[in-house]
Amino acid sequence: MKPTWTIPSCVVACLAAGPVWAEGTRVSVETGPLDLALGGLGAGAAVTPSSSPHWRVGSTAYRLELPKFITELDSANVGWTATLTFGIDINVSYQVAESGKGWFFEGIVPYERYRYEHDGMSTTAANLSLTVGAGYKWMPFDNGLFVRPLLGVAVRLASTGSRSVGGKEFADPLVKPLPVIHVGYEF
Repeated sequence: MKPTWTIPSCVVACLAAGPVWAEGTRVSVETGPLDLALGGLGAGAAVTPSSSPHWRVGSTAYRLELPKFITELDSANVGWTATLTFGIDINVSYQVAESGKGWFFEGIVPYERYRYEHDGMSTTAANLSLTVGAGYKWMPFDNGLFVRPLLGVAVRLASTGSRSVGGKEFADPLVKPLPVIHVGYEF
């Protein structure tokens, strides 16, 4: 089952509630161009309330087959295919400037389900993690378009399922770097 409804529902929920918010509340929608370039899919929405312009709260849903050059960074994973079949997160940012432009610090709590395949066999696992990071929101024009890179560190808090098939185990580090870049539009 691929819950593809989740991605547009994140965006629709934020936009549908927009009219009930106070004037000056900012709503944004975004996607990860690298995910799209690598054959994945992801979309998110976030809100910055006018009463708290330094804070941004959002959610993102995504899926992606991890490229071999990433999975095979650990030589134990040669021959494996890893697919992030479903991921969803809640993220909270502290924006240094009230305008939301410039530097920000972010905490992300993602839940991700993976399918691992090796030698024609497969298994599944799910992770709950905590990511902390910092980034920069660049708005090159005055029309709402933004680019939002973030560099973070993800720590797996809990896991279910298995990463083992046929006596071999996919090496998934407990702590890993998380580079992200989103492109979006702020209303």
